[in-house]
Amino acid sequence: MYLRNVKVRNFRSFWSESAKPAVDIELARGVNYIAGPNNVGKSNLLRALAMALDPRAYPYDANLDRPMGWRADTQSTVVLEFRTQPDTRGPIGTLLKYVAAYEETVSGFKAPSAASQGRITFYVEHVKDTRKELFLANGAGAIKGDARALEKALAQFRRVVRFVDIRSGEDLRSLLQRGFKEILGSVIGEEHGPAMVEAGKCRDAYVTALGHVLRPVARHVQERIAKYVRDVQDVDLRPDVPSVEDAIAGARVHVQDAVWTALDQKGTGVRGATLLMLLSFIAESSRKAVVFAIEEPESFLHPEAHRELGHGLEEFTKRTDVSLVVTTHSPFLFRADGRGRNKLFTVRKVTEGRSSVGEERPEVARTELLGSQVFARFLQRADELSGKARLVLVVEGHTDRQYLQLAAEKTGLSLAGIDILPCEGAMDAAFQAVTLRGLIDPSTSVSALFDGDENGDKSARLLTSKGWQNKSQVLCYRQWVDPHNQPVEAEDMFPTAVLERFLAEVGESGHLSGKNQRGKTTEWHVELTALGKDAFLAWLGRNADADAFTRWSALIGKLRELAARAGEAGSQRTGD
Repeated sequence: MYLRNVKVRNFRSFWSESAKPAVDIELARGVNYIAGPNNVGKSNLLRALAMALDPRAYPYDANLDRPMGWRADTQSTVVLEFRTQPDTRGPIGTLLKYVAAYEETVSGFKAPSAASQGRITFYVEHVKDTRKELFLANGAGAIKGDARALEKALAQFRRVVRFVDIRSGEDLRSLLQRGFKEILGSVIGEEHGPAMVEAGKCRDAYVTALGHVLRPVARHVQERIAKYVRDVQDVDLRPDVPSVEDAIAGARVHVQDAVWTALDQKGTGVRGATLLMLLSFIAESSRKAVVFAIEEPESFLHPEAHRELGHGLEEFTKRTDVSLVVTTHSPFLFRADGRGRNKLFTVRKVTEGRSSVGEERPEVARTELLGSQVFARFLQRADELSGKARLVLVVEGHTDRQYLQLAAEKTGLSLAGIDILPCEGAMDAAFQAVTLRGLIDPSTSVSALFDGDENGDKSARLLTSKGWQNKSQVLCYRQWVDPHNQPVEAEDMFPTAVLERFLAEVGESGHLSGKNQRGKTTEWHVELTALGKDAFLAWLGRNADADAFTRWSALIGKLRELAARAGEAGSQRTGD
């Protein structure tokens, strides 16, 4: 069972003059990122979830949670819709059964029940200090049905749905002090029940043995104190041994790098990462529905680690009964997901301090966070990478990538393990290469391929002179074509005869913008228009054979060499 929809009305900065909720978002099955700058209301959204699902830890406080300046009888409401398969069994199946039975007692109910279709809508309303909670029945509004049926359904709901929240910069100890140990102990009990039972027996035996040790001392004290205080009948010394659950939750984590050190002595980045791994255990082991609300998990982590953290968060949601809502300031944490498994929402302040939230494209959210469309575009392109490549090749434009892909197809040379990322010119490619170097895993190599012209040369020098990368990683078409004082572009990688055949068929008008002989050779530098490049690609697909791609074959060979070298270096780093 997972959280599907969230509606919030008149809670803190999320207020609405009409009956329409200020927040109405449909969540994804994967990670739901809530992005935005400081003080726009991101934390208020998590607080609304917490108030609804964990009222003991987050009780409603009208002075804080009612929109400022609003009347005392204002209704603050949170509505959470959960989804699951209608034929689900176990504790969640029992919950569906109880909620369906409750729905039938509500005035205005229309069959079939929502619960019988795998949909449970939990409604929480606060007016002043009065809390009202129920399940919305199909066809009815927020009307209460039979009290006993509701109480039974609510009790099962609390047994089935767990709410786990982590505040910004929080460490393991403070989290456990907030009551998280009950969830951890319960999950361990579900996953390792027999071992927990055995540990409990050992704990009881230990307490009994200590009692035998302490009993003579207690008798000694009792015998002597009775001489002075007649009312004392007995004295017992009881060992203070925590329960198995408390002992597990109180365990101190030690991490070894150069030396063994307790986790609380490590940097905040290490502590935060370890905490997330603990959440991963809960996500993978729990047999119930878990709603995670994590506030700014990237806090105190170096920006290079943000992207890897985003991948780690996505691993949490492989189980269908795990829901994850994450607030963030980081433009690196989230990425575009063509599968639609993750969603990105942005929170903004609109008028009079009111917050609004809505689904947004990553490039728009990044532009708002960074204040720059250029930087946002660099990060956006990084989302196009497969994440499995050993080599990322940055090229100046889309036709460069299309030529390489067509060459691989015609020659049978594989580009497996190589991602090709097109940009908008040479300088854009240089900056993109630098950006990627700081974003992707160090085991993946980054190369750049430039035209042999003035812009390409300037961009290549920018990379090599600044020590960005080994010079062997900065490639130029000039390495495979002798320039003879002429520029060398992607089309020059083809024999002049191939280009002449193409122009003879389609005509030079609209396709050719210039033509210069390379010294005293028979080769020519042929400049095609944008229309000409598109037509040439289509023509190559229909007419060219492997012989037309001889130079491209040599380039692909170089790329495969760089990818293999990166793979070997990565294996050495990991000890494989």
